Amino acid sequence: MNNNTAIVAYEDATQNVPETDVPVNETTPKKKKNVVYRVFAALLAALAIGVCFVPFTYVITLTAVKQMSFFEAIKLLFSDGAVDKLFGVIPALVPTEPINGLFTAIVFYLLLLCSVLTVIFGIATIFCSKKAPAMLRITTYFFTVGFGVYSLYLLWFSYLYCDALALDFVCLGLTAVGCILFFVLACLKVGAKAVINAIQCLLSIVLSSALVLTIAKDNAAFSAGLETFGIDSVANIVIISVIGIGILNIIIAALRVATKKGLVPDLIRYIILLLVAGVILYFQIVNSNEQFAFIVAIVAAGVAFIQMVICSIQIGLARRAKKKAKKAAAEPVEEPIEETPVAEEAPVAEEAYVIDEYAEAVPYDGGPVEGVEVAEEFVEEGQEPAAPAATPAVETADYDYYNSKSFDPFIATLSSEERNQFTELFILKYKGTMPEIPEYEVGGNNKQFFRKVFIYLGQYRDRIPDGLLSKMYEFSVKL
Repeated sequence: MNNNTAIVAYEDATQNVPETDVPVNETTPKKKKNVVYRVFAALLAALAIGVCFVPFTYVITLTAVKQMSFFEAIKLLFSDGAVDKLFGVIPALVPTEPINGLFTAIVFYLLLLCSVLTVIFGIATIFCSKKAPAMLRITTYFFTVGFGVYSLYLLWFSYLYCDALALDFVCLGLTAVGCILFFVLACLKVGAKAVINAIQCLLSIVLSSALVLTIAKDNAAFSAGLETFGIDSVANIVIISVIGIGILNIIIAALRVATKKGLVPDLIRYIILLLVAGVILYFQIVNSNEQFAFIVAIVAAGVAFIQMVICSIQIGLARRAKKKAKKAAAEPVEEPIEETPVAEEAPVAEEAYVIDEYAEAVPYDGGPVEGVEVAEEFVEEGQEPAAPAATPAVETADYDYYNSKSFDPFIATLSSEERNQFTELFILKYKGTMPEIPEYEVGGNNKQFFRKVFIYLGQYRDRIPDGLLSKMYEFSVKL
């Protein structure tokens, strides 16, 4: 035969199309509205505003508490009710010179600040659909810290200076709501790590409470201990610093519940707290006969040590996991070379492409065609056989993409030159066979083809041009 015809179903899939990435079975993602997060943010903002009119407990003197609404307390604060000024500027309901009066004023304004921030971030979350989860976490954090620290301080103050514990069920209830919601949000963000973070937060609350109660219940022993070191003149500053560290420890521990990183700073924090608790315990052993303060000091030191041990274990496990991941990434993926298979494995039906093939007759200019055996040329006696024709360069057909009846998502991304190169290598196999790599099915599911190409890339890298290899890699990572 001088003129043969070639089946050009492949040619229909390699028409000239604009050299742009063609999406494969992609749909426009719907914009997340995060309605649930925005609703909860609105509820928290409403609660922060609504509690201004609900009576709960306030410290009005250094020895008593009183039930009044938050709105009434603020009104009293900025009218004739203020008896002192915090830091010489901000009005306070109690004298701020004693340490308990100073922290009473600080905790009251912390509650006021957190309530305002809850309202601000809660309203902002309503209008931030995309960032609603993160915004709700911030809103819940301020809500929980504000009411949680205030509730805890009421318990400390009432135990130390009042006749009975001030159990304010409004504050405790709001704190419980905030804690539950914040823990759920933390689990959604960091997963199981939120559990150990929450346990560390509870231990931090116990530790801070123990430090504050010890130093406030028996500050004479602490001052006597400082005197042995010749620094009794700054005893009040040191006591204020210790109580401040206790409150700050709770605030940081609450923030850490919803975070993944920060184990090393946590370990430093626990070591500092262990040193502080150890010093207080030493002063109690040497200078005090107060049994309750001594027991609580032991609790503080023990909890700080437990937290340090837990954090050290976490750091060790994290480093081991990191080393294991690096080692696994450094080891090459080895897959045994498949010998002649008995039966070809059926392709995994992940993505299916509809193939509507048709044949078109075109002049054949020479060169091997897969699946077609060419008869040997007949030569009469006395004649010399003609020299074999050189393998022609492949030139794939050009066509209008939008009129195509078949489509291959990878070949559509190639330029004319790259399509010719791909045809020579993997369709007609002019440059030799690649037995380890499956046949490329035009318009079909070729996930295994691309996977095997990169597994055995070391054997065939010199055959594949850089531009074509880059396109193959970009397409394979999308599969």
